[in-house]
Amino acid sequence: MGVRAPYNGLLYGSIVFIILIVLTAIILGIVFRKGQTCYAINFATILYVMAWIMWICVYLCQMFPLIVPQKTKP
Repeated sequence: MGVRAPYNGLLYGSIVFIILIVLTAIILGIVFRKGQTCYAINFATILYVMAWIMWICVYLCQMFPLIVPQKTKP
């Protein structure tokens, strides 16, 4: 039961990105205690979301290619 095999990597990778976003927000909240916290957390969140979208596109293009190689008979 559960998630099908090709999507396990997608699920685990997405969980890793979510954990990275949360950890970065916590660390930036500690490091930047003044008014810059909001900007740093927003910048880091946007950076991770864009990296996640790029990773999703690459992962899915490798799992389900649009062009499938054709076998030719010798």
